[in-house]
Amino acid sequence: KKKETNKEDESEKQRSVMREALARRLKQEMLMAERRRLAEQVSNQFDKLTDHLTDLERQRDNELRQKAQETAVKLQQELDKQEQLKRLHENLKRGSVDAKSSEFQL
Repeated sequence: KKKETNKEDESEKQRSVMREALARRLKQEMLMAERRRLAEQVSNQFDKLTDHLTDLERQRDNELRQKAQETAVKLQQELDKQEQLKRLHENLKRGSVDAKSSEFQL
C-alpha cells in the first residue's frame, strides 16, 4: 500500500507541476496578447496623431502662402502707386502734366 500511496503522491505532484506550468504558460500568452494589443493601439494612435499633425502643417502652410500672396499684391499695388507718383512728379518738374491724364489714377 505504501508503494501505491507513493505512486499516487508522485502522480499528484506531477499533475500539480503540470497544472502550474500550464497556468504560467496561459498567463504568459495572455500577457503577450495584451502587449500586442496595446502596441497596436499605440501604433494606431501615433498614426492618427501623425496624420493630424500633417493636416495642421498643410493648413498652416496654406495660410502662410495665402498671407504671402496677399502681402505681395499689396506691395505691388503700393509700388505701382509710388511709380505713378514718381512719373507725376517728373512730369510736374517738366511741366508736361495734363490735368485730365489717365496716367495718374489712385
